[in-house]
Amino acid sequence: MRVRGPLIIKSVLDLVLNKEPDLVYDVRSLGKFANSDHNWLMWNVNTRGQEHSTTRVSYNYRATDVKGVKNELNPVDWQSELIGSVDEV
Repeated sequence: MRVRGPLIIKSVLDLVLNKEPDLVYDVRSLGKFANSDHNWLMWNVNTRGQEHSTTRVSYNYRATDVKGVKNELNPVDWQSELIGSVDEV
């Protein structure tokens, strides 16, 4: 509960409920709501979340030495390398 005291005379009838203690702050009454015994409320919401730093590896495949890759892979006997199944490893 973010309302710390009565916003109308001697009663706390208008509430702002939330789980995070720093999410809602600066709750104020703006006066009566039409002919009701409730008040208009205004508050601020903290929209800044925790900052998370992530590292992402990004390869530049356009800079690949295609000729060099082919030279490395051509001598491999792929027929014998690829015999069997994944489960046999």
